[in-house]
Amino acid sequence: MTYFAFSALFNFFLSFILGSLIFIKDHGRKESRIFSFWTFSFAVWSFGYYFWQISTTASSALFWCKFLTIGSIFMPVLYFHFVSYLLKLEEKNRTVLWLSYAFALFLSAATPASYMVKEVGRKMFFDFWPAAGSLYLPFLIWFFGLFLYSWTLLYFAAKNSSSVSEKKSLRFLLFGVFLGAVSGSTNFLLWYDIPIAPWGNIGVSILLSVTAAALIKYRLLDVKTIFIEILVVIMGVVLAAFPFFMPDPSLKTASTGVFLFYFLIGYLLIKATYNEVAAKEGLKQKVAERTKELESSKKIAEERAAELEKWYKLTIGRELRMAELKDKIKEIENKL
Repeated sequence: MTYFAFSALFNFFLSFILGSLIFIKDHGRKESRIFSFWTFSFAVWSFGYYFWQISTTASSALFWCKFLTIGSIFMPVLYFHFVSYLLKLEEKNRTVLWLSYAFALFLSAATPASYMVKEVGRKMFFDFWPAAGSLYLPFLIWFFGLFLYSWTLLYFAAKNSSSVSEKKSLRFLLFGVFLGAVSGSTNFLLWYDIPIAPWGNIGVSILLSVTAAALIKYRLLDVKTIFIEILVVIMGVVLAAFPFFMPDPSLKTASTGVFLFYFLIGYLLIKATYNEVAAKEGLKQKVAERTKELESSKKIAEERAAELEKWYKLTIGRELRMAELKDKIKEIENKL
């Protein structure tokens, strides 16, 4: 397996697992659903990228190049949609969103007909590198334009934010987009005969990881255990693959033992994390119930205080009236 095939496989597992976990745990929130669909577009692209890299015929390579292109088409529009919703600019950017989704669907429909990927041929040390079709340059302009616009929205939102936590999270997102864009852009250079291989392909995972880290750390998505699950699963997949690449039985046995040990530790770690989250949720519920009880007691005390005040006013009024009557009686007696 070459580096490029491995990087694609790694990107696929990371994006698919990340998107699936967030969708399962937090699908009730719109921003979580959009983020999950965005990561799934990376999964489609990475899946096609891997099979393109291991293709042995031109027809197979061409098919998988078209397949991965469809995944890449939806990356910018879904990210732009996510940023717009996150910054509460969805309504303002509604026209741009509709046009972007329409253009993405148009490009997807045009991809099988070779308007995006015309053919494959040898370039540098790649046997089947794709050649750009007539719509590929407009796609690239639109691709980087949407990402740049999203980056600009994040930049000004971070600059104008009065919340320290929000400012940090948005800067974190900016950092992730920048690294991901620089790394991922190496995939496009050889399309136009610039002799630079896509060595930064693995860096696409940086964009996903840093974005997820910001969303989780600063509570922009309501998921608490997802990072631990992702790390455990990704490392588990890597360790599970090790025995198949070991040259002799003793190393295979040792690597299998390491995987089983890691599986046990990972299970205990996830279980402990869930227990901790459950304990925190239980404590929150108790605090909420106690707060409700105190509010109810306060309401009862206020009602009783109001009744006492009313009774006090009635009593004082009666005493004052009696004093007035006594004075009048005394005044009448004096006159008599």
